[in-house]
Amino acid sequence: MLSVAIAIDVPGETGIAAPIVSASCEAAVGAGRCPIARNLEPSSVVAWYAVVRSDDPTGTRMKTEHAPPARPAELPAPSLEAHPAPWAIDLLAVTGPALDRGPFRWGGSVRGFVGFPRAPAVIATMSLRYAQRAGDLDLAWVSGSAGIGARIGDGAAPLGFDLTGELVYERMSITGRDDATAREESTQQNRFGGRLSVHSAMRVWQSLAVVVGADVSALRPAVDISFLEERAGREPSVAFALAAGVRYSR
Repeated sequence: MLSVAIAIDVPGETGIAAPIVSASCEAAVGAGRCPIARNLEPSSVVAWYAVVRSDDPTGTRMKTEHAPPARPAELPAPSLEAHPAPWAIDLLAVTGPALDRGPFRWGGSVRGFVGFPRAPAVIATMSLRYAQRAGDLDLAWVSGSAGIGARIGDGAAPLGFDLTGELVYERMSITGRDDATAREESTQQNRFGGRLSVHSAMRVWQSLAVVVGADVSALRPAVDISFLEERAGREPSVAFALAAGVRYSR
């Protein structure tokens, strides 16, 4: 349906001319179809404006110009740019006490984490670790862990930190040898618990960084170890470890 708003641009008595032009227009196109522009409500929808102009003060000679209504400025569509999830992989050398006495254990760890696109400071982590202590009594630890944490600084930052808490499954293997009898025995122990870790990464080149960290693990059960009828040591429930290595992140 065509609606025309009448706007008067006459340097005379526009109050008289406007109703006359509006009535003439409605006689042609239908009642209520040519309202006077100044009487429109803000919510009114108009297809065209008829602008009535005159070159003489009396308004005896008039001309009509048609123009579409002005459209409001179009707003840009909201941006839905997707931010890729940040991620990183650490290759670490790990050391820490093996038992409550004796030399340290040494090993390595592969650790990875991924951030959430809408909350990149929150990370989900997973790691695998292997360590051993050699001697007459060989000890080895294999563990897997997964958890969640938070980090400060992304892969492009010169320095970053992350703090994570993980659930841990560890399998401890013990192998003893008696050189006098050439006898060898071994046993294993499964342990479960948690680990709290903190790492710091310093970027050295593009996506590559140097990482140092430390963690504290609480695993049950504690393990008492005896060999050749002598106490060899105890694997306590709570232990710490130190780590250093490299990180690749995106």
